[in-house]
Amino acid sequence: MYSIYNFKLSNGLKVLFIKKKINRILIKARVKYGYFFENNKNIGLSHLLEHCIRFETKNFKDEDSLDGYIEMLGENYSLTTTDYFIDLDLELP
Repeated sequence: MYSIYNFKLSNGLKVLFIKKKINRILIKARVKYGYFFENNKNIGLSHLLEHCIRFETKNFKDEDSLDGYIEMLGENYSLTTTDYFIDLDLELP
């Protein structure tokens, strides 16, 4: 059994939350900015943004510390830039 919640945050981010009775958390995020939106003046910007997503945060001062923490939990994540989107997939216990 599961419940579905769909809402929009004050910053405009659309959220679809599916609650299931399992002992895992799966986070999927999609940013609508990929190679298709680039031109000669900003070529590569979407790929740079992909890397910025996993760089420094308040609690993790570089990408290696975030990678190490997720690996310590026995999990992993992926970030991918496509023609139209930057996708994040993260699964945690």
